[in-house]
Amino acid sequence: MKVLLTGGSGFLGSHIARELTAAGHSARLLLREGSKRDGLVGLTYETALGDILDRASLDRAMDGVDAVIHTAGLVSFRRKAKADLFRVNVDGTRNVLAAAQARGIRVVHTSSIAAIGATESPSVLNEESPWTIGDYGIHYINSKRRGEEVVREFAEQGVNAVIVNPGTILGPGDVYLTSSRFVLEYLRGRNTFYPGGGTSFCDVREVARAHVTALTKGRTGERYILAGQNVTYREALQTFHALSGAQRPRRLPKALGFVAAFFCEAAALVARHPLEDVTFPFIRFSFLYQAYDVSKAARELDYVVRPFEETVRDTILDHLKRGLAKPTTPTLRAYLEPQPN
Repeated sequence: MKVLLTGGSGFLGSHIARELTAAGHSARLLLREGSKRDGLVGLTYETALGDILDRASLDRAMDGVDAVIHTAGLVSFRRKAKADLFRVNVDGTRNVLAAAQARGIRVVHTSSIAAIGATESPSVLNEESPWTIGDYGIHYINSKRRGEEVVREFAEQGVNAVIVNPGTILGPGDVYLTSSRFVLEYLRGRNTFYPGGGTSFCDVREVARAHVTALTKGRTGERYILAGQNVTYREALQTFHALSGAQRPRRLPKALGFVAAFFCEAAALVARHPLEDVTFPFIRFSFLYQAYDVSKAARELDYVVRPFEETVRDTILDHLKRGLAKPTTPTLRAYLEPQPN
């Protein structure tokens, strides 16, 4: 099968490209001129220059392909990013589905657990759980939800589309330092406070594998949760500490979080800065719980939930090998020592 992959140079996309090749498929990657290709070294693939916001380039890229895996998207929690988020995650998705509809080919769409929901007290959600967080004011979440609704609308029109919902992705090979930055900032001493909620992590390798399986096994119009490493933020940072020997995590009082958001938002009115994602809605959301049942994906897509500790360990090792984090503790230095055969 020849498969067009959008977002192929990204963290998840580069792993999907490798899984496509390993499964015997032919990969054509939709890339922009400035796309990093570090994660694609050693991989054989076709290149189609273009952008999901450029319908003509999508039409050219889809010529002769049998299916599309659409992972391209924008992640940002900045208040000022609303227009860009909806343009990429909604309008871009609409362009991909329309181009696929014109050719009658299957689409696997990468959504997010953000499009499913969260709860105020610990509770496990599934693919059918009601949407309850649309009023939190987080533009990224609302754009992913709306993008998924676009896919469902096309599926109702007969497009052969499947939706997959990854959790917070960790693992090796995050070229753009997207979701794995959560671990990196801890190793750098900048992310040692934990809020009161939790989330569901996942391993990039298993998520990539499930995307490829969804090409042939996913049921049209269905969504599949690819998460399952359900932990509180306290448990997550305690795991980072146990596997690195770095700083002990500390609880973040909600009031202190809102104070931080006030100063970060005020500063953003004057100039761009690295903490623009720290907003009042973001802090409020960080005290919610995101835990999910992945039995549907395990049953139908052969999805596997790796132990959280294994995924975190591999993420730490990757950051150390790439020189992004310094081996400041004996535990971290041991990662770089030669391992016995």
